[in-house]
Amino acid sequence: MATGNSSDQQQYQPHPVWTALLTKLLANLILDQVRKGNTANNSLSNKAWNFITNEFYTRSGIKRDKEHLKNRFAALRREFSVVKLILSRDNFVFDESTGCIIAADESWDQYVKECPDAEAVRRGGCPVYKQLFEIFGVVHLEEEPVLPQRSYEYAAVKSRPSRGVEATIANAIFHCCIEAKD
Repeated sequence: MATGNSSDQQQYQPHPVWTALLTKLLANLILDQVRKGNTANNSLSNKAWNFITNEFYTRSGIKRDKEHLKNRFAALRREFSVVKLILSRDNFVFDESTGCIIAADESWDQYVKECPDAEAVRRGGCPVYKQLFEIFGVVHLEEEPVLPQRSYEYAAVKSRPSRGVEATIANAIFHCCIEAKD
């Protein structure tokens, strides 16, 4: 049976829940470091990550190590990529006041079939999109996708849709190639 006082449990949560408030705090801390130029080789410097880790604990009271925050940042990068792809379509509009992406249900249904990762964005939007747009736009921290060497024109149709950001990017490229040929 685990024992310990509640302040220890509040400070360290082994399986954290990323609330909108905590996500916004992290995004703002990262953006602040980007604005200050604390980057190296198109990523945040160790000094920046140490500051972010300490400041995250100071402001939230929740202890997270640097790797955990970096992992959350990587998840935000993937979310940003998905949102950016969604907003490149004509029938999707971003509402800055709420962070939601507005579209007809039919448009969402079709897009989620093509890109299952979009379901999370459909439900929760991306309240930190503005911060992420500035982070990735200023420093180009977003990784460039590596294009496969084979042609998608002859690719076999999969019976089950792929999941993940790589599949999203490949799917978007595939659809661009098809539309360009038409």
